[in-house]
Amino acid sequence: METDFSKHGSCRMSITRGGFMFVQYSFGFPLDSSLRPAVDLIIYRLKELGLLEKLLQSGTGNTSYCLQPPGRENLSDLRTLAVGDFLGVFTLYAAGMVACVAAFLLEVVWGRRPPRASLVVTSPTNHLANTAEPLFD
Repeated sequence: METDFSKHGSCRMSITRGGFMFVQYSFGFPLDSSLRPAVDLIIYRLKELGLLEKLLQSGTGNTSYCLQPPGRENLSDLRTLAVGDFLGVFTLYAAGMVACVAAFLLEVVWGRRPPRASLVVTSPTNHLANTAEPLFD
């Protein structure tokens, strides 16, 4: 990662928010080995003194920007706006204009039709109730 960042000047790789593969390093010793307690003591002292962290930092010294999780990069650098920054706004504007033109055309087409005559339905009971003539002779 350090070599790639030094060579290209940008992070082409980054760390993930959560790990996807856990790797554990270990040393193998035969059973009842006299080296195991000595190596355990050395590793413990390196960790307590902070030398393990220092060794890790020396191996990844030029990658402090790349070691930030995605979304935590320093975005305070000012830059000029490009057309791509406004594509969402332009798309929303174009969709609104298309909807307005469609609504206008529908109003024009439907507005030219003559008004339909309304049908009045009267029930026979209402018709008979309004007449003054007797029903039976």
